[in-house]
Amino acid sequence: MPIKYTEDEVFKSDSSDVEFKKFDPGSYFCEVKEVRDGKKANQYGLCFKEVESGEIICWDNLTFAGRALGIANKKIKMIDPDFKVGEEYNEQNLVGKRVHLLLAWETFNGRTSLRPDFKSENFGYKKDDDVPF
Repeated sequence: MPIKYTEDEVFKSDSSDVEFKKFDPGSYFCEVKEVRDGKKANQYGLCFKEVESGEIICWDNLTFAGRALGIANKKIKMIDPDFKVGEEYNEQNLVGKRVHLLLAWETFNGRTSLRPDFKSENFGYKKDDDVPF
């Protein structure tokens, strides 16, 4: 059978609106489900699932370079309090780590999805002792 699909089908499959529309903005206890290499050097994409339902809730990026380094540093320390600056760290160690996220709708390149609230304290990432939001 030949491979055949439309541009609209590609857009819908990539659209986070489709995958995440069952969740509303708010505070969620999440777990890192997957870590992928990002589109840039020193960047990683994190897939989070909501712990109670087990459903994928959002994606976020950590970029350990340039002006984004300080932001990534804060986020990774929220996810893994044992992370040590200056020591080698395997990004796959993040899989299974849990963190509370404050999520808000964000539109980027015409696609709207839930993302950690960049405008909130610690960019939407909270430790257990920081909850509730």
